[in-house]
Amino acid sequence: MSVFALGANAQTYCAAGPSSTIDSEITGVVLVGNTDTISNLDSSCGTSGVQDFTSTYSADISRGASYSVDVTMGTCGGTYSGAIAAWIDFNADGDFTDAGELLGSYAGSPTTTQTFSFNVPASAALGTTRMRVMQQEGGSITSIAPCNIFSWGAVEDYAITIDTVNSPSCLAPTFSSISSTDSSVTISWVSNDTSFTVEYGTSGFVTG
Repeated sequence: MSVFALGANAQTYCAAGPSSTIDSEITGVVLVGNTDTISNLDSSCGTSGVQDFTSTYSADISRGASYSVDVTMGTCGGTYSGAIAAWIDFNADGDFTDAGELLGSYAGSPTTTQTFSFNVPASAALGTTRMRVMQQEGGSITSIAPCNIFSWGAVEDYAITIDTVNSPSCLAPTFSSISSTDSSVTISWVSNDTSFTVEYGTSGFVTG
């Protein structure tokens, strides 16, 4: 008899976040899952270090499916520029530094909400893992990183459950590059399929 358990992946994640509880603050994180949704909208000042919301907010996502997370760069005091970013530990190895785990990043000033769209890898580890969202006052797209420690801003962690229940049977291709000359176009993509139909025409043409 074989027994299979789909459980939580117990990991210890790096420390990160601000030493101060004033000024820059994440004021909104929304990720609509298959049945469970993260919706944390709070304009109050948070805590120093990592704010651990893994026991109160979670979303379920499926291998091969597409989702998006909305992150609001906000403030609970002064308005200062910086950067925001989000990561998911797709392979559940206790860090956010593997290829494809950065969902998106943005540099600007509060208050703005940015949408980071992402595809769940077909090889993502099943079970419960973690999403980290960061706002770093004074940070940039090139300097923001999941283990950064800084003076002002916020870091919030959320629970993510990865399953195969709603995984699509035909995954959308991931386009990697497109180049053109006066007489030709070269399109490159990655897909699990082996047969494709390409339709083309002038801008606005009707497919099918």
